Amino acid sequence: MALTGFFLVSFLMFHLTMNLFLFEGSRGSFSSFADFLGTFPIVRPIEWILFGGFLLHLLLGGFVWLMNRGVRPQAYKVKGTSKTIKLSSRLSIYTGTLILAFLVWHLIQFFIASRFAGHPVDMFVLVAQAFSNPVTIVLYEILFVILGFHLNHGFQALFQSLGLRTAKYRGFIDAVGVIVWLLIPLGFASIPLVMYFGGAR
Repeated sequence: MALTGFFLVSFLMFHLTMNLFLFEGSRGSFSSFADFLGTFPIVRPIEWILFGGFLLHLLLGGFVWLMNRGVRPQAYKVKGTSKTIKLSSRLSIYTGTLILAFLVWHLIQFFIASRFAGHPVDMFVLVAQAFSNPVTIVLYEILFVILGFHLNHGFQALFQSLGLRTAKYRGFIDAVGVIVWLLIPLGFASIPLVMYFGGAR
């Protein structure tokens, strides 16, 4: 879980960097970058590796959840988890499930729509059309909040699982964690809003 989580966070940072080219005035840069990723041969095996990482993370997450439930099949009569376990940790299985559903929708909207269109697609136009719908924007913003919750738990758990979140480094890890669970979702969340209110063209 820790290693696949780290791999997926690395992908999120790359994906956000690419998407920041969507801001007004960078249409040519974004479209050129998207065309390059859609045609460069080495990208295909990377896509399969990425898909494998997502799938493995999903399967391991389900396994860990079932294993934790198996340790205590009968629920406690008095629950004290709110005092000992962070909210983001308790909700991780649910936030992960919602992110999976969002990912399927996101792939249908952009990856499938561009890759199997049968004709050249301007990705900037495709994204601008999607974010011209206020309902789509609201759903994306909600999912980015959920992503922040999931990353908040996942980033801390990553270092905890690897035995690196010691007293000596806990402060530094927590500070870097803010970049991951707060700034990455905020970066993604800014894009639909800028595209809609900034009059992307």
